[in-house]
Amino acid sequence: MIYDITYFFKNRLYLICMCFTILGFMNDDNDKNKAELYFEKGYDLQMRGYPFQAYEYYSKAIRLDRSHVKAYMNRGLASKQLGFFYDAIRDFNRVILLSNEQSHLYQAYHNRGIAYLHIQDRVRACHSLRKAVLLGSGRSMLSVLQFCTK
Repeated sequence: MIYDITYFFKNRLYLICMCFTILGFMNDDNDKNKAELYFEKGYDLQMRGYPFQAYEYYSKAIRLDRSHVKAYMNRGLASKQLGFFYDAIRDFNRVILLSNEQSHLYQAYHNRGIAYLHIQDRVRACHSLRKAVLLGSGRSMLSVLQFCTK
């Protein structure tokens, strides 16, 4: 009798695992589509002046697609706008790790530098701002001249 119960549970567990595996593969594209919709909603809210609500939608997009660079970038901007500078730095770091596009990189370095300035970490701020200048950010040059020259 114990053998029958063990056999029953092993087969059920196997079927459950297979269902989750199949559904996981089927939902991957769907999750990316949902993530894009959440991102767009967040962007709309941020442009209309609702950074906290935008932050929530960007977070939903990131939960569905961990490689959504624009969602990390914009959530970082919303965090910076709300005064959550450590959260902003974390998101800009994620953009730097995930992106290969120069425009994303210099924006992330620039914004990370500004966030570091807000938390009074001038050394890291200047390092990030100088990196943004090397990547082609003209506006970072003004920040470097203002904050990073002795």
